[in-house]
Amino acid sequence: MWILGNEGGKVASRLPEHYHFLKVENLIQGAQWNKEVIKSLFSNSGVVNILKIPIGITRRSDRWYWMHFAIGAYTVNSGYILAVKIEKGTNFAKNNGGESSTNQHRAGLWKFIWGLHVKHKIKYFL
Repeated sequence: MWILGNEGGKVASRLPEHYHFLKVENLIQGAQWNKEVIKSLFSNSGVVNILKIPIGITRRSDRWYWMHFAIGAYTVNSGYILAVKIEKGTNFAKNNGGESSTNQHRAGLWKFIWGLHVKHKIKYFL
């Protein structure tokens, strides 16, 4: 669930494991939030942030939102930018450069890439 005001857009919940496919539409009754259901499933701060979200007059189907790109749609470029940020944040690319296949830290990954059954020119882009 994407919630403004919560770290990573996620909300702490008390959801049982089998509820991982709960949709926002399950939290709405009529044209209002179903406060009792929301209070039973989410933390106090999550409830406050969820109830701040206005519900539109027109009923639209739920849709996926990619929180790492302003328009909410996933693009290869936005995925790449996120991957670079993660790499730099974990200090794998300390010199702001690439990584060679001789790097022992990722030896298994490189072995997998070079073992793929694709054209060699494709492997250079991975």
